[in-house]
Amino acid sequence: MLLLHEWPLVLFTLLLQSAVGIVLVGECLLRRAEDERLVTCLRRQSCAAFILFAVGGLLSLLHTGSPLNSFHTLSNIGSSWLSREIAVLSFTGLVLLWLAFMRRKERPQTAEKTVARIAIVAGLILVAIMSRVYRLAVVPAWNSHAGLLAFFASVLLCGALWHGFMLNRLCQGGISFSGLPQERSAARLLFAAAFLGFLLAAASLPLSVSVQEAGLNMRTALIPFSCLAWSLTLRIALTGTAVLLFCIALLREDCKRFPVGMAGMALLLLAVGEFFGRALFYLSYVRVGM
Repeated sequence: MLLLHEWPLVLFTLLLQSAVGIVLVGECLLRRAEDERLVTCLRRQSCAAFILFAVGGLLSLLHTGSPLNSFHTLSNIGSSWLSREIAVLSFTGLVLLWLAFMRRKERPQTAEKTVARIAIVAGLILVAIMSRVYRLAVVPAWNSHAGLLAFFASVLLCGALWHGFMLNRLCQGGISFSGLPQERSAARLLFAAAFLGFLLAAASLPLSVSVQEAGLNMRTALIPFSCLAWSLTLRIALTGTAVLLFCIALLREDCKRFPVGMAGMALLLLAVGEFFGRALFYLSYVRVGM
């Protein structure tokens, strides 16, 4: 298979960015939440974020020549973006573990907000460094801001739709947005995050197409450039459909009237679209024929 060697990195980047998005969006929602069951649900998502982060980190070891020698990647922090990525990843993982442990308690802890802020800042720095790792002059298909935009788009989209799905489950159980200080403020926040994420994803496409076309070596191309163009279009169509379904659910007047399964379908479509888009990103390295 074409992605047999790269699939650990596909899942690694997506899972880590999803984890950062879950914590980021979750903290924004917690600042507005008053309902006890809603607060409890949002706090528990920190454990889910750590699990996704840990699984992604472990999967990245499958891409190394020898996992036992992976600690050598920390030996060039001063000159290597990859070494910086590993260092910040380790720090972020420890902070997320700390946060998840604190939020296993029934009541919020004194330092919980501070730890959460540190986790968010470290996670955003990690995503920025991850995009910089792939900014290589010898790989024209990656040498643009497309990766940076796509990575942060994944953070916002995955965070928003994950929490939308969880809120949907709470709504089916009888929780409404009336427990928030401003009516439907959670819905507006999720809508804004999802919409901004979609705009970043759409903005990354012209950069991806133009740069990959410039660096294309037809002798080593895995697929024709025209196929790449419609593949990217299909990817943004999947993401756009997911956001549309998600926003339709949020715009319902009563949270309890969310169409059954709509939030779940939106999250599934987003997962397919993000995986497909990230697979195209890694395939583009093979296409340049360096």
